[in-house]
Amino acid sequence: MFLLLLLACAEPFDVRRQDLGPFRIAALGVEDGLASAAIYSGEGMGHATAPTLTWSVDGEVLGTGWDVAVPDSGTLELEADSGGVVEHARVSIREAADVAWTRTEDDGVVRLELDAGERSARWMTAQAVNEAIPVESLAAEVTWDEPGLAHHLALVQDGRGGNRWVWIDSAFGVDGLVQHEGRLVEAAGIGRFAATLTPGDDGGVALDDLSEDLSDVELLPCMPEASFRLAWVTDGRCGLDEVVGARVEVELW
Repeated sequence: MFLLLLLACAEPFDVRRQDLGPFRIAALGVEDGLASAAIYSGEGMGHATAPTLTWSVDGEVLGTGWDVAVPDSGTLELEADSGGVVEHARVSIREAADVAWTRTEDDGVVRLELDAGERSARWMTAQAVNEAIPVESLAAEVTWDEPGLAHHLALVQDGRGGNRWVWIDSAFGVDGLVQHEGRLVEAAGIGRFAATLTPGDDGGVALDDLSEDLSDVELLPCMPEASFRLAWVTDGRCGLDEVVGARVEVELW
């Protein structure tokens, strides 16, 4: 697995580092030799229409879209176009290990901690709701004074060229939440379900009409595998115009 480190030569970002802010390339990487990215819409946890991606290595165009194959070394550039709003990021191809995490809550303080060896993390929060405040190199805390739910992106870097990222939610005083990867979603049950994707209050999608009967699920053109991941909507792989109303398989725990 090869992943990428964001280079300092990327264009400076004109909002606070802790905020995801407007449309931007938040993270970039290559998994199993294929290019990938986390692209924040600036409007919440989804994109009205998936952005157009163009990938290059050392100035030579590799391809467009997702899962474009990349070489083992070199400098890769991504151009992301969201309806004429264009962002660029350049990265140096390096190896990196995966990241595990834990989430605990004590008296309104949610602690998010990563298991990533000697690396460090940068924490960003969507929609400027309850920031994740770093307290150690791989840990952050979110303090809640009233019930709520927030979405955080942890970008993990080793300072030598490797990076990974993960979406992790924090919540306090909200009933009926279950886990989907690092996300927390409202659902009545855990397991593998068919669910209808509907517009979510956070700008992404919500899961409605859950059923253990998987006979009517769809495999949408933007889906690289059968089990749907909310990260595909948040990162820009699947636009809301492609998925809202669809019946998909999703795993909750």
